[in-house]
Amino acid sequence: MGRQILVTGGRDETDVELVERSLLDAAAWLPDWVPGPITLIHGDCKWRQPNGEIDPTRSVDQLADQFAERMGWIRDPHPVSRAEYRRKGKQAFYDRNQAMVDLRPDVCVVLPGGGGTADCARRAEMAGIPLLRAAVLV
Repeated sequence: MGRQILVTGGRDETDVELVERSLLDAAAWLPDWVPGPITLIHGDCKWRQPNGEIDPTRSVDQLADQFAERMGWIRDPHPVSRAEYRRKGKQAFYDRNQAMVDLRPDVCVVLPGGGGTADCARRAEMAGIPLLRAAVLV
């Protein structure tokens, strides 16, 4: 099973340092005695430009995934497919959040975001998963 970090945050986020610092804080918080690599769990939300292309410099999930790749962590994205969204609407995102929480990560890193971020954090907290809220420096 290893050590697992769930990250949640908004698609508008561009602060790479905030994302990376928060993930490093979470990794340092994980118990040393648990064997195995760190797994990063995220919702795979992407920011799309007007032409439909994905902007890799925006979105907590994308920035966190890029960092995890550089760190050699296992990446466990949980995207919501277009077909699932057509069937369920916004409920598909809430169901995805619950599925990530049901993996019982060791910690949930909460970065700035909107309603989806708040929903994921609330579900994690209700499941007894410790929250590590990002410290936004101004």
